[in-house]
Amino acid sequence: MSFTFFTKPSTGFEIVPQDDIEDVRHDEKKSSFTWHRSSKYPCSHLTVSRVTRVATWAITILLVLSNLHFMWLIRRYSSVVQAHKAWPQHPVYSPAQNAVQYHDIVYTSGFGAELSEYQGPPSPESDQAWSDLYILDVEADFEDAVGISRISMAEAHELANRTVPIPDDPGYYAVGLDVFSSAPLP
Repeated sequence: MSFTFFTKPSTGFEIVPQDDIEDVRHDEKKSSFTWHRSSKYPCSHLTVSRVTRVATWAITILLVLSNLHFMWLIRRYSSVVQAHKAWPQHPVYSPAQNAVQYHDIVYTSGFGAELSEYQGPPSPESDQAWSDLYILDVEADFEDAVGISRISMAEAHELANRTVPIPDDPGYYAVGLDVFSSAPLP
């Protein structure tokens, strides 16, 4: 005895003995969409195809909405990243803001023949290159060029962090310039 699966509208799938299939089969004499009403097992073939179509459309709509949401997230994230790459609209005040200059530099690999002027064994040329980074006046001592600076009271009030007045210099405050860079230095 063999079995065949048929669906019932109320219970889903049901196993029907092969002997009873003739009760469920399509009546060839009637229209192609008419089924036996007196059948012991009413077949819902049309309902299954309708459910399949609805499920297909639902999945398609969900996929389209998911893709649109994903594209929106990518666009939103990329605009946030671009905003962070740009110079801030309201940077923290620094007395050195007027002295800051930006230069586009293409760095070399730092290996073999692509060494920068700051790399390699000590030489008068590399020492001069390093001195030029820190000392504005070639004749000045290193201690005179780098260290604590003084700013006016008006500049001190604009700082994000507190500073202390210089005891022997009324109206001026002590500051030190600190540099942080996430890019490799030359």
